[in-house]
Amino acid sequence: MKIWVKLLIGIGIGFVIALIIPAGGIDPSVIESIAQIVINIGKYAMFPLVFFSLIISVWELRNEKKLFFLIKKTFLYLIGAAVLLSLIGTVSGIFLPYTKIPGPGPNPATIQAISVLDLFKHEIFPDNLSIIFIRAGFSLFPIIVLAFLVGLNVDYEKQFTRPVIQFADGMSRIMFHINSFFMEIFWIGIIAVSAARFFSIKTIQGIEAYLPFLMTLCIDVILVIAVIYPLILFVITKKRNPYKAIYAALGPALTALMTGDHYISAGMQLHHSRENLLSPRNMSTPVFSLAAVFSRAGTALVVSLSFILLRKTTLGTEIPIIEYFWIFGGSILISLFSGLLSFSFPRTGAYAAIAFLCLTYIDSNMIQDKYLDLTHIAPILICVGVLLDVITSWLTAYIIIQEKHPQQIVDIKRCI
Repeated sequence: MKIWVKLLIGIGIGFVIALIIPAGGIDPSVIESIAQIVINIGKYAMFPLVFFSLIISVWELRNEKKLFFLIKKTFLYLIGAAVLLSLIGTVSGIFLPYTKIPGPGPNPATIQAISVLDLFKHEIFPDNLSIIFIRAGFSLFPIIVLAFLVGLNVDYEKQFTRPVIQFADGMSRIMFHINSFFMEIFWIGIIAVSAARFFSIKTIQGIEAYLPFLMTLCIDVILVIAVIYPLILFVITKKRNPYKAIYAALGPALTALMTGDHYISAGMQLHHSRENLLSPRNMSTPVFSLAAVFSRAGTALVVSLSFILLRKTTLGTEIPIIEYFWIFGGSILISLFSGLLSFSFPRTGAYAAIAFLCLTYIDSNMIQDKYLDLTHIAPILICVGVLLDVITSWLTAYIIIQEKHPQQIVDIKRCI
């Protein structure tokens, strides 16, 4: 049975469980804690897999003189997608009707302002290199930086560094198999995750006030996945059926939609790319690793649309055109920046980016705490943003593979 089918079954079981549990029968934090434990188990091997696989990938790509091409293309497509989807979110926000939304509920998910200099000094480039391997909840970016540095320098004296290459290659293959094992059985764990997500939606107070916004967001997601992305793929890949590539991403897409976690979704992508895209390790690992941090096109769409909602409900529907340009650009920059951070759910992803955009608004005193009004629907915003982020990174990998290996096609029967 295909993985996406098993995931869909698990999601269905989780939905039924969420319906059965009475709204006041269990503490939502307990359900969410169980879901987070399952997600942590699912991405158990993700960090070492990325570290060892990137070392080998960078070393091989450098010897083949393909490293710069791959990095350039990856960032070109990821940033281009962020610009496009932020534009879609901003334009959609222009037509978003005014609705009065409830204030923050009990125990809102607050976000503290973070200094960019402190972020780089203490989190991304700490003075003690070993910290990046032991700090809980750490961002993947420092691991990527170190792996790139090792991969670039691993053959300065081959007679001494060859054992390092062999060790990294062996560990990469071992971690890949461990990750594959967790991805194969994750459909069991997704029962708990989906139950937590559906239960959080079930217990939202005053969700009807958010319906116009959520309907607009849903239309945007369908438009991007079913129309805009397929048209772009159709043109770039020279009229190949784009929906096959999207079908091949069903497993990672369902994982992203339910977990709202970029890292476990990247683990699912790495597992699927070998079978579904016939992707060589030295191409898929750099793309999906970088995308786990910098693929934030979906987050940018959610942020731009959400901020316009907050702006209209706080300061009125008359928004100067210059502010729309500010929201458009700010959504892109802050969404990309949010990938460097590591917060616990639901203070992460699109919700964190919305908070930072509020804190940096032109008249921040008027709107800096308004992001708390979205606490009720924060899990929805995060999960939808990650869904589009993952679809974007998957199609980025597909396009790059097609450029280098145009003879490879997506065979639906082969897809796992």
